[in-house]
Amino acid sequence: MKEEEEVLIADSHHVDRMQLASYLRKRGRTPLCAATIREAKELTMQYRPAIAVVNFFLDGHAALSLVEFLLASAEDVRVIMTAEFSSAHAVIASFRVGAFDFHEKPVSPHALYRSIEGSHGKLEVASEFCSLKQLEKEHISRVLFAAGGNVTAAAKILQVHRQSLQRKLRGEGGRARPA
Repeated sequence: MKEEEEVLIADSHHVDRMQLASYLRKRGRTPLCAATIREAKELTMQYRPAIAVVNFFLDGHAALSLVEFLLASAEDVRVIMTAEFSSAHAVIASFRVGAFDFHEKPVSPHALYRSIEGSHGKLEVASEFCSLKQLEKEHISRVLFAAGGNVTAAAKILQVHRQSLQRKLRGEGGRARPA
């Protein structure tokens, strides 16, 4: 893969879109971000991206028509689908219309990057699966980013006490329990 290839990111979730875009920029890619099917189609016509990361649901509808549009505009485009609540139906439908890969959210930018690079078939247990602690850390980070760095607002979203969240952010984890 050429590092300067443009990658279309079609996801209605702002935080997910921006995290992946930032990750790709750091690796020499040019992200093209779209929040709707219409925006994604416009960017596709303008830039003809070689790779697209598409959330299964955009604008409240399945984005299968976008996948078909992408493949019609360039046969060699690789489409990677993501979905919050994936089902066997969503996965099968995605592959039927021509998706290259499918990931259930939450998915790390690293895992998506591996799919973009074409190494999705090589299972590396150490990097493919993360610990529960790491997953919690990534989720807290996403919520904190969405709350604009406001710990109190993030604590409300996470439904935890503000001080508990602050302890987790400091890396203390929590209070020791008596034996």
